[in-house]
Amino acid sequence: MYLLHCLPPPCHRKATVFAHLKHHLTPEGTLFGTTVLGRGAHHNLLGRLTIRFYNWKGIFGNKDDSPDVLVKALENEFEEVETHVVGVVLLFRARKPRLA
Repeated sequence: MYLLHCLPPPCHRKATVFAHLKHHLTPEGTLFGTTVLGRGAHHNLLGRLTIRFYNWKGIFGNKDDSPDVLVKALENEFEEVETHVVGVVLLFRARKPRLA
């Protein structure tokens, strides 16, 4: 939970984590998590300043993270994907890993 936004950018590269994680699930397993969005989220002034500062310091790497890229990456790796944006956070649940 709340780890993806700490991975270094770009968003499409960090989304490859889903391809690695699916191999650690049983066929009935569920991958779930949350991440703070950068792009596509409506941060208030304090949130924008915090995101900018944390990205500048290298604590976060989510300046360009968008729900579209992350959802597409999940859908590429799993048959069942459920996502919700709540505030500035993407919540996700993925099931039935697509195996090569």
